[in-house]
Amino acid sequence: MSDLKKISEGIWFQSYALSIMGMEIGRNVTIIRLQSGDLIIHSTAPFEPEDVAAIKELGNPRWLIDVTNFHNTYTAEGVAAFPDIPYLATEGFNAPGDITPGRLTMQPEWEGELRIFPIEGMRKVNPVAIYHIPTKTLIVADLIFNLSPASSPWTRFGMKAISAVRPGPSMSRLYRSMIKDETAFATSVKTIVALDFEKLIVAHGAPILEEPRQILKSELRSHGYDV
Repeated sequence: MSDLKKISEGIWFQSYALSIMGMEIGRNVTIIRLQSGDLIIHSTAPFEPEDVAAIKELGNPRWLIDVTNFHNTYTAEGVAAFPDIPYLATEGFNAPGDITPGRLTMQPEWEGELRIFPIEGMRKVNPVAIYHIPTKTLIVADLIFNLSPASSPWTRFGMKAISAVRPGPSMSRLYRSMIKDETAFATSVKTIVALDFEKLIVAHGAPILEEPRQILKSELRSHGYDV
């Protein structure tokens, strides 16, 4: 079971184990509660029955979403845990088996509380950032990592060697290699960085709760993006 950690009113965070070639990068899930009490479960994970019960205590699960084509590792487990709600994913998402996700687009029930921002120029992965207006929380997938300095030596070595990811906020070389239209990508991230966000939840690593906007801006600028 993964503990739910409250980030802000209406936002909770869970972290699950995810290992790639022995590197422990983790997989984060964000629970967004709308004013109606309906829940958006942001990212699939290997939910245990206790996790499902804990999530349902927060409100009414209504949508399960994945926000990048890279994140299909736990699709089957996530859909099995929440079989009765819509599963939405990004364009071109390769879901396993006979799972057919709906297209992740703005839903009428989200109006006034969420904004979604496709990150253009990355047609292979089609990532989407989500902004929760009431709490000024930005939720991204792999745009930036935030691995712990206490990660295992192999995780630190491997992530640096393979993808130039260092402990702390860091942009992945693999992610950058997926950018095929630099102009479109730069325009997208400039729009995202301009948002008034006070909390940043990433897919891999701890949420960034202090100066997240400046941190994201600095990391993007270090890779040549004028944001």
